[in-house]
This record gives sequence, structure tokens and C-alpha cells, in this order.
Amino acid sequence: MDGAGRTRAPARPVAGFDLTFSAPKSVSVAWALGDARTQAVVYEAHLRAVQQVISYAESAGIFSSRSGNAGVVHEEVRGVVAAGFDHWDSRAGDPQLHTHVVVMNRAQCADGTWRTLDGRVLFAGTVALSELYNGVLSDYLTQALGWGWEPVTRAQSAVPKYEVAGVSPALQTEFSRRSGAIEAAKDALVEAFVAAHGYQPSARQVLKLRQQATLATRPDKQQHVLAEQMDSWRSRAGAHLSGADPAGWVRALEDRNTLPLLTSTALDDATLGDVAAIAVRVVAGQRATFTRLNVLAEVTRQLHGARFSDPAERVTVIDRTTGMALGLVVSISAPQLAHTPALLRRQDGSSRFRFPHLETYTTQSTLDAEARLVDAGRCLQGPAVPAQVAAACASPESDLSAE
Repeated sequence: MDGAGRTRAPARPVAGFDLTFSAPKSVSVAWALGDARTQAVVYEAHLRAVQQVISYAESAGIFSSRSGNAGVVHEEVRGVVAAGFDHWDSRAGDPQLHTHVVVMNRAQCADGTWRTLDGRVLFAGTVALSELYNGVLSDYLTQALGWGWEPVTRAQSAVPKYEVAGVSPALQTEFSRRSGAIEAAKDALVEAFVAAHGYQPSARQVLKLRQQATLATRPDKQQHVLAEQMDSWRSRAGAHLSGADPAGWVRALEDRNTLPLLTSTALDDATLGDVAAIAVRVVAGQRATFTRLNVLAEVTRQLHGARFSDPAERVTVIDRTTGMALGLVVSISAPQLAHTPALLRRQDGSSRFRFPHLETYTTQSTLDAEARLVDAGRCLQGPAVPAQVAAACASPESDLSAE
């Protein structure tokens, strides 16, 4: 997963998948500098957010399996077997509260059979789960500590990231040495790319260069005594706190939320319709075709600025808005069979040949644009140069080249 975590597509069958849920840097900094009470509250909120996201993935079918010839049948699973491993720091030794959730690559399906998970859906859903983790975590922390949140622009992305209000960018940078090393190495790779090719790399190429930089600058993991690390972190933070006691400074972050705590019934269809339309516009602006999970991720991102009374309320709104967004687009997946046997239908009547999260969508405007391009390509009535002009251009006296 990326953002909330990361995972990589395996080249061969694996025993499990590592989903890494990492708190925003401002949360990790506040946790590292806070007193024992605050640290316990932040850690508990982090664990609850991880648990809620995994439960959502189970209920939403992001964990699923396949059966039948060539895996053409989509199988829902009863749940997954997973173990969480908590970590407190980054490879650079900076505070970074995160949990590795190792999901076993075997799950029991509704018919009682244990099958391997469908990695395609899991990998496609990592961004959505990452965004959901960030949203759910913010609700838990606002609920418990009254923390406020503010959007922060990022050098490597046009999408703002929400951080705890009051944790300065300079303080976050102080504890982001790993990110700084990656950015410096990425910039060097971009310069080398331009020198070799004579043009700037595309956004996709920059992403690949950043991944290359991440691997090239990755230090070996080191074991540290947490108490000693916390002493070091508090000492390093001193220059950014104007002499304030770190624990007292963290306590002063409390009760800064000024937004209402919403419920799922507080937002009407008109408001959520606007959010759905924005999400579709953003997703369609990035890709010609997309899936439900792409839309779900963007809807979740668009709602980061809102605070909810309970994370379950946020999830309800996200699902509702995602459904509205899909009503604005066009499915271009193969049509569902009209008479699927009862054996191959789910409880809701849909066909088990359908992979809901992998169905492909596009917008009508994209289809219209493609149609115009096809028509233009087939048109034989375009402008033509008169024969006498062509002859004049080909004469030795012409200033034009033969081409």
C-alpha cells in the first residue's frame, strides 16, 4: 500500500500479503513527543483505524478469491487470517508509527473451501484502503483529543495531505530524513534522465524514478531502544518548539477542531452529488477507464476535509457517494448474462462471473471524444493543396524543401 501503506505484486505465488498502515508524519511526531497518556490514545486510535479498514475490506469484497476454469468465478470469502506487527520508527530512525498487517494468502469461501486470495483486487484496492485509513484515523483522533486538521501541499503530488493542525512543516521535515534522502536521489535521477534524453520525464516516469530512488537510498534496519529514541526525538524537536516542553506542546494541540462532527444523515443528496461529480471529474481526468476502487479512493480523498462523529458514519457516506458517482459514468465491461443459473448467482442476485471491483467504467464525454477522433480518422474530405500550388512548391525556385 502507498500512503497508508504499500504492497507489491508478487512475481510468483506467495504465502501472504503485507499491508503497511503508516500514520501521517504529524501524527507520528505528536505521538513521539507526547506524554504517556497522549501516546496511548494515539496508538489506540491507530490500531482501531487499522482494524476498521481491514474489516471494511472484508465486508466490501476487496479480499476475494477465484475458482473455476481459469479463475472465471468470483468467490466471496468469509474473512481473512492476518497478524499485525507494530513499528515505531522509519529506517532513518525518525518517529513513524506504523503497523505491518500480514494477510495469509488463503481464505475460506462461502462454500467452506479454502482458496488463495485474488491479488488483482487487493492490489487495485490499496490506494482506497490507504485513503480510508487516513480518514478513519483523523476521526478517531478528533473524537479522542479534539485535534484539528489542515491540508498541506506536497512536492511530489498535486493532492494535499491532511496533517494535524499546529504541527509545523519545519517540525515534520526535521523528522522526515528518509523522505528528504529519497527526494534528493529522485531529483538527481531526473537530472540524469533529462541529460540522457533531452526532455523532462512524464509524471509516470518520475514515479518510477522515485521508486528507484527509494530502493537505492534504503538503509539497513537497525534495532533501537525506544526510550532512548524518544529522548533523542525530544532533544531534536527543541529547536522548533521555542523552548516549550514537548509533552506540554503536544497537549496544546488538543481541542483545536472547529468543524462540526457530521453524521451520515447530515449531508443531503445534493451535497454528496457535488462530491460525486468532482470525484468523477478528477478520476476521468487522470485515466480514460477506471474501476469502482479508483472512484472510491477519490471520494474518500474528497471527504478528508470533513470531520465525522464516528468513523462508521464516514464509511457510510463514502459508500453512498461512490454509488452516486458510478451512476454518472458508463460501464464498458462485458454485459452480464441474462439467465445466469441460480448456482452461479450471489445472494443479491448478481452473477458470480462478475468481479465487481474490477469492472471497467468510463465517462460519456470520453466516449464522445473517442468517437470524434474515429470519425476524423475516417474522413477523406479534409483540406487538400491544389495541384498548381503543389507543382510550384516542387519547382527549383521554391523556398520550400522537397519534404
